[in-house]
Amino acid sequence: MTTLTIAGRDFPDKLNLGSGLDFREDFLNLDFEPEWGPDIVADLNRPFPPADGQPFPTARFGPIVLQPGTFQLILAHDLLEHLANLTTAMTSCLNLLAEGGEM
Repeated sequence: MTTLTIAGRDFPDKLNLGSGLDFREDFLNLDFEPEWGPDIVADLNRPFPPADGQPFPTARFGPIVLQPGTFQLILAHDLLEHLANLTTAMTSCLNLLAEGGEM
């Protein structure tokens, strides 16, 4: 697993959006529903990460701060059609994606 170290925390450089039942060990998993047990619970209809720069608590990696250009790969399988504010979600993804990264 390729990892990043930001603010002293190691975590994957790949993001799995809308992880649901597709939890991936080698990704940072994000979902709107806490019942799926994602690493981060967030609503992608709002700017992500929030501008306040607060760390996200995660059980696997401890608190992490997400910064622009963090991820080499972002997956969004069966997610985008469920978002009411697609422009906000895609802008957030573009900001989180590293230069040369893939979505």
